[in-house]
Amino acid sequence: MDNNKVVWSEGMFLSPQHFQQQERYVEHFTREFAGQISPNAYGLTSLELDRSMLNIGKVSVRRAKGIFPDGTPFEIEQALVLDVPKNISHKKVYLALPVSRPGAIDVGEDARLRHSSQEHPVYDTSREHSDPVQLELATLNIQLRLEGDELKDFVLISVAEISEHKSEGVVVLNQAFVPQCLQFAVSGYLTDNVADLFAQVQYRSRAIHTRLQAESSSKSYQSLMRDYLWLQVLGAWMPKLEQWSLDSSLLTRHLYLECVSMAGQMQGLEGKMPKSFLAWNQDALYSIFSTVFSELLVLLREVQVDNVSTLKWDKQLFVSRRLLRTLVDDRSLYNQGRFVLAVSSSIGATRLSEEFPRAAKLAGNSDIAGLVRNALSGVPLRHLPYAPSELKSLNDAAYFEIDTKSELWQALLKRDEAIALHIDERIDDIHVDFHVIR
Repeated sequence: MDNNKVVWSEGMFLSPQHFQQQERYVEHFTREFAGQISPNAYGLTSLELDRSMLNIGKVSVRRAKGIFPDGTPFEIEQALVLDVPKNISHKKVYLALPVSRPGAIDVGEDARLRHSSQEHPVYDTSREHSDPVQLELATLNIQLRLEGDELKDFVLISVAEISEHKSEGVVVLNQAFVPQCLQFAVSGYLTDNVADLFAQVQYRSRAIHTRLQAESSSKSYQSLMRDYLWLQVLGAWMPKLEQWSLDSSLLTRHLYLECVSMAGQMQGLEGKMPKSFLAWNQDALYSIFSTVFSELLVLLREVQVDNVSTLKWDKQLFVSRRLLRTLVDDRSLYNQGRFVLAVSSSIGATRLSEEFPRAAKLAGNSDIAGLVRNALSGVPLRHLPYAPSELKSLNDAAYFEIDTKSELWQALLKRDEAIALHIDERIDDIHVDFHVIR
């Protein structure tokens, strides 16, 4: 009955209780309506700390705006200050509002009462030149409280976390702490990560677009399709991230759900089963967001890498000495890739598969001359029955994978020298492409 509406009837005598009850009804109606449409929609929509006060051992909130967990909207326009005791560490700082109790006094000077009263002149806005009337107005009795204080009679919103209070009196805040924010722009950590995500997605979209516009005759349909799908997904998220960076009014919960969706979509493109992320928790925003942000950055690093790299041969000595040479500038390819030769000739793929391993010797540039002169074997070349899925299959080509565990190959890596391929004259017209597949 505490929140039921008043029955207004003609001739009734009015008392303050009538208006107080009607006010409770309207507040309850509004909170129930909003709470059922958007459950647990509470937190900060703006927050400004006075960081200069940290140097003298205080935490100060200059301005703040938001909604308390009980549905009470608030706006702080006068600074609140909290003296931080010595030797305090890893404690949260809260905006605290005394709870509303049915039938109890809620206005007064006591800090445990929900409202404090202030006299304020109010004018009659229906006529000109009216004299003001001094009204006693109630303002929310919002205070700053420290974790560990007696807080059971307050509704709370966290605004900061104290890392330590140094001996010289300086208070250090945890910069990674995410306050309970209704809109994500309140948190520098969240806005910085959204901006970083946008920059990463934009950069990788351009890299894939450039890759698709470049020469791709050696890539398979599957490899090209992978790039097209990635570009499509990144192209869908990039405008959203840009808008969030420009207009940060998106609700924090919606941002989390969007990021989880983005991560699941990217995991699917990598052939992974989308994994479960932490459930939404308004009290642990850093924990849930740091997990999904880390996963997104890992996935974006994977898409940056072209799964097929083609090494260019130096053909200056091919006519005179039947020698091809190339350098691997990116040494990470040695650890991550399969080295594949795509060999084509007019003699056809079947004969190539038999004759090329006998006609060719592959080794480091300093070893190749001795191997050819003494008719010794080079790095073993294993014939592949079909083209790797990342490469376009050609009718007249044979494919060979280099044995990267052989001693000659390991010596080549140790000396960090050019790769040399000698092909004798038993195969006259020949074309060799050198690919690294990750």
